[in-house]
Amino acid sequence: MIDTHCHIQTDQFDSDREQVIAEAMAAGVEGFIVPAIDLSSFDATIDIARSHTNVWCGLGIHPHSAAQWNSDVRDRIRKEVATNPKVVAIGEIGLDFYYDFAPRETELRAFQEQIELAIELDKPIIIHTRDSIDETIEIVSHYYANKPQTSGFGQFHCFSGSPEQAERVASLGFAVSFTGNITFKNSSLAETVMATPLSSILIETDSPYLAPAPYRGKRNMPAYVPLVAKKIAELTQRDITEIMQITTENAKRIFRLASVAIVLLAALFFAGTEQAQAQPGSRPPDSVMTKDRREAEEMIRRQREELGREQEKRRQDSIKNAQQEDLEIQKEMRDQARKDSIKTVERIQDEERSRLKAQTPIAWKAIGIGGGIGIGNLSELSQGFRRTLVPTSVLATSFQIGTQISRIIDFELSYNTFTVSDNLTPDNLYRSGDSSSPAPLDLLHPPVKPYLVPTQESIKTTYLSFDLRFVINPRSPLKFYTGLGYNYVTITNSQDYYKVDSITGKSASLTATNSFNRGGIKVLFGARYDFELGSNFIVTPFAQIGASFLFNNASQVEQRIYDFQVPADLITFTHLKVGATIYFGWFSVKRYQ
Repeated sequence: MIDTHCHIQTDQFDSDREQVIAEAMAAGVEGFIVPAIDLSSFDATIDIARSHTNVWCGLGIHPHSAAQWNSDVRDRIRKEVATNPKVVAIGEIGLDFYYDFAPRETELRAFQEQIELAIELDKPIIIHTRDSIDETIEIVSHYYANKPQTSGFGQFHCFSGSPEQAERVASLGFAVSFTGNITFKNSSLAETVMATPLSSILIETDSPYLAPAPYRGKRNMPAYVPLVAKKIAELTQRDITEIMQITTENAKRIFRLASVAIVLLAALFFAGTEQAQAQPGSRPPDSVMTKDRREAEEMIRRQREELGREQEKRRQDSIKNAQQEDLEIQKEMRDQARKDSIKTVERIQDEERSRLKAQTPIAWKAIGIGGGIGIGNLSELSQGFRRTLVPTSVLATSFQIGTQISRIIDFELSYNTFTVSDNLTPDNLYRSGDSSSPAPLDLLHPPVKPYLVPTQESIKTTYLSFDLRFVINPRSPLKFYTGLGYNYVTITNSQDYYKVDSITGKSASLTATNSFNRGGIKVLFGARYDFELGSNFIVTPFAQIGASFLFNNASQVEQRIYDFQVPADLITFTHLKVGATIYFGWFSVKRYQ
């Protein structure tokens, strides 16, 4: 196999690069194509290709770094291609409209000019494309549609397009390269793999990215490329050995690795010839070799055979490991299928229970009785000398009865009450007689008239509420509702005070009480949950907030006692309460109708 796209020159492999290459070779990987991604990666890419006989490279500017492309980079690539047979492609180049790290115009210019350079140098291209497959196909079609195809124009690496796009790419003479993402559980590329001609398929890892299952999320390595081949074999219903052989031949043909190997061998041969001519003691013809030289040659041959046996053993071990991994993957797939089947059965059972429940009747909420507690808030009432109490939170109680008119309409009658009170003595408020302004107590010159000392004041608000409630989601056990109502409110003000005679010093405790009534409208919103108790009872806990607006009443403006005056303008109050209602139904209806 050949890993046709891996970035083992990056710093993610600095600590164990040689071990990674050795593990890949042990897994059956015989060659590596390493593409550069930007100008700063050129040197590392070239160095790793030069230092390993089975590593080749591509030079190009990735679309993320398209702004780096210029004539100097073009000349650098020309020079390397002319002098270094290990540079077998122009890449990684292409378009990336997902991240837009470079302006699209810059990406398009760099991509097109690098294609022109590849055609000039007669090199295949390694294409990166994301969210831009159609645009990329259109560009390469412009450059390659009428170009004679000798071996292959390049590689659409990490292909993630549709089956139709894959067929279009193959028809243009390009290879469709698949990586670890085809092994993902949620992958949608199965049809694309099956639609791609085998003669146009390449395999890769894109290391260190896109590790295949079961290594997803970890660092990817070339040793995992057999898992990609295995997945292609499963989808195309072919033997994995056949897929390995076909993709290897495709890689050698597209990147012309066979001719490169011949060039390298020729270079080594001529170098050896020159060395033999220049140095005494070079290898003589077999006919004139000495006994010692023959023994040395035999030893070298045996060592090579031993090395070949070791390589074959590693290959067999890698096959066994791949088979073991295949068995483990199959076991995981069986376990997952079993779990999925159990979930499917449970889902079907839940659906059946829901269907049967929907067929059973439910008690009609004919009448309900309940109660609740909460918080009441009353606006200011006094317009006289002293503002009456303005509570922010006061305990409120309620009692209600109700019935269900239809699935979406309820009626409820409730009695509600809350009281606001205040101890006025610490406020040091005094009023003398009927004076319209306060007069503090003067012990040296006491007033002639009796004076009053207020001590306690309370405001009790009670109201009957007639509410129509509209259920928003009647088929759900947890129901939300809104509503409108009419309130009949009674507000009673009670004041305790002392009447003190300034001459005799005698005092008397008095209480003044005044009540007035108002009508008003109410808006409410709430939520409740229905618990079925047997076939006739339903318990419904609820939480509700209501706002009431009492109508103006100018005739009440003169209703006033010692320190309280009823306002004629609008009075508002809110009531937040939680509670529960028990409904009784003596007949049943279908649960959903």
